[in-house]
Amino acid sequence: MIEISRAQLEMLGSWFRPETPGPSTIAAHFLRTGLGHAWVDRWPNVQVVVVEASDNILMVGDPAALEPSELAQTLAGYVAAPATFLPVLESAFPTLIRWPRLIGTLSGPPAKPAPVAAELRRFSFDDANDLNMLSAESIWVARTWGGGPALAQSGYGWGAWVDGRLASVACTFLLGAEYEEIGVTTEPGYQGEGLSTACSYELCLDIMARGRIPSWSTSTDNRSSWRVAQKLGFVHQRNDWLYVVGRENP
Repeated sequence: MIEISRAQLEMLGSWFRPETPGPSTIAAHFLRTGLGHAWVDRWPNVQVVVVEASDNILMVGDPAALEPSELAQTLAGYVAAPATFLPVLESAFPTLIRWPRLIGTLSGPPAKPAPVAAELRRFSFDDANDLNMLSAESIWVARTWGGGPALAQSGYGWGAWVDGRLASVACTFLLGAEYEEIGVTTEPGYQGEGLSTACSYELCLDIMARGRIPSWSTSTDNRSSWRVAQKLGFVHQRNDWLYVVGRENP
């Protein structure tokens, strides 16, 4: 695989249209933020494009142009790809895991949740240290921005503080052209208090004010995540798969 620049990927923009809610926003996130990587099987006369943003990987094109050995050396993470890519992925990664997902969107204003006993605010530069201090279970939410300080400065996240501690985060995890994919997490010990819903509500208002559509993806067995989405008014759009490669568990 040949790594290409952001400018070269921009030349291949039609490969990722029309944008749909979910992982197809990976390409736009890289193009809009510069955070990520992109590869092709050859340049020019491209047959396959692979785009990655913090272990979230999108593959499009003709899988027949790929060598499994090249993929095994390049990829590790959560792959979104048409089912036609599955044989070459299974050849490259014999321990591949199929991870079922559901994807929803919000077409109208979010339903306002009940008040919570927390301070809610959009992140600013001063919140970088609080984001850096998130637990191992929660820090993933900042990775598509390059870490806590970058998310704090981005303007794309909200937090809930309880007794001065950052307890919950909702942010734009993938910044698409038409959709913004939401990432949300609540720290252990603060779950079940409505904090995720409260942060996500504020984020959805921001997303819609920017003229984009909020989208929500989660595993099919993560019922608590989908309950939060439903409380806000998200509607199920489709079921999908991610292929987990180069890792033992999702």
